[in-house]
Amino acid sequence: MVSTRRVVIGVLVWEFVCVLMLMISNTIVNGYVAPTMYSVVDNSSIVNGTLYRQQIRPVVSAFNIALYIFVALPLLYLFVRMLLKKEQTAPPAYYPQGGFG
Repeated sequence: MVSTRRVVIGVLVWEFVCVLMLMISNTIVNGYVAPTMYSVVDNSSIVNGTLYRQQIRPVVSAFNIALYIFVALPLLYLFVRMLLKKEQTAPPAYYPQGGFG
């Protein structure tokens, strides 16, 4: 049986990795890719920049929401695991050593 301490430490490590991935991917997408694409569209005569921005805004918002859900998953796992953990409600009926304790 896995102890609660090991589960909590594992989930905290998992959360740390998820937060690092969130920061890296958010910086790449919103710091480098999106501004580059916006500058390409603004300097292009073929693509309508206003229409492009209107269509890409929901994609970027969905990406950010997906990243935050990704970060929340380890904490949700820990919450559900601790919520569903069964506690011993009655003492065992049999003691191998004899006696009551």
